Amino acid sequence: RPQQRDSRQTTAPRHSPARSTTLLLSRLNSKFRVDTKSRVDYNPPMTSRREQKAADTRISLLEAVLARLDDRALADIHAKELAAAAGVSPATFFNYFPTKDHLLALFVQLWSVQMAWVSARHHADDPLGAIEAMFEATAAQAQEHPGVLAEIITFQARHRFDEDHPPPTDADVLRMFGPLDGILDVPRDAGLDRLVPPLLARAQTLGQLREDAPLPLIFAAIGTIFFGAPIIAQQADDLPLALAFRAQLRWLWAAHAPPGTTG
Repeated sequence: RPQQRDSRQTTAPRHSPARSTTLLLSRLNSKFRVDTKSRVDYNPPMTSRREQKAADTRISLLEAVLARLDDRALADIHAKELAAAAGVSPATFFNYFPTKDHLLALFVQLWSVQMAWVSARHHADDPLGAIEAMFEATAAQAQEHPGVLAEIITFQARHRFDEDHPPPTDADVLRMFGPLDGILDVPRDAGLDRLVPPLLARAQTLGQLREDAPLPLIFAAIGTIFFGAPIIAQQADDLPLALAFRAQLRWLWAAHAPPGTTG
């Protein structure tokens, strides 16, 4: 009987960060009225057992670091303790992630998948609303793990993505987000620099932005908001990040709206 209790303990529910993310995306799925009648299966044929096992290890390691970033800097978190938390050896950790930065890079890539999914699910006639939805999802994730966004800002300042950071696999995406409709169809390498400019161009075409609006400068301002607002919100305890994002984006839209329109 003691062995049976131990066995049940090892199969107890885990991985709350991924489950929280799945719940967030499910709420967004409902909010944007997505047709969910034909969701993908969690274990589709193209995902082998071996790929699922590798994804379990990678995402378990990612969840371990996310849980610790709430009160510690990445530099103060050791690979050995992450491996122990995920139930693997330090050698296995380094087999998947040569450095801790590579682990953080996986999170950034999965964030990009989430943002691409949110953007694709928003109404096509409201591209500025799609940008706001991406920022809203980012704020919700930052509220779940306050220390993560600061580490991402630091990471982005130090690195550029290249061949050292392969995109997440189908198994990684499904392990992180679960069976969300269309989650496997969105780009794996679509950061702000690929997601936002087409939305701005469409907003200009639809008349949400004026015809002579300087789109490159607007995009630069959006990047400043994305990286700057979290720092300001973190310093001001009574300023929710979602509110900071929304207010600054709408000030930006109003500054470049066609004459006679209201923001």
